Amino acid sequence: MSELNVREALDTPLGVSILAGVGGSMFAAARLIPGNNIGEKLANLVVGSVVATFCAPGVIEYFEIKTLGLAGLMGFFIGTFGLSLMAAIFAGMREVKFGEIISGWLSRRD
Repeated sequence: MSELNVREALDTPLGVSILAGVGGSMFAAARLIPGNNIGEKLANLVVGSVVATFCAPGVIEYFEIKTLGLAGLMGFFIGTFGLSLMAAIFAGMREVKFGEIISGWLSRRD
């Protein structure tokens, strides 16, 4: 069995894209994305990191990106996109009047 060499793993387009994606979502969560509380910011960070981790490798493979610089840039942008998507979902949830929707469903008579 061979040992896991973290340095070699990070020198691949996949490793660089994951790190850059996590970094991109952390940067955006800390500075650019408004959040009402620390919980929203933390959720944005986690979702941005997860999106970067799982989506960036597929995008890199699809576009056949071979250089570490482009892979990192792609991971950064995908992480930032995932973070922005979660922020938009939170904003939408704040604007939806769930009480009115539920009472409308309950008072509907077919």
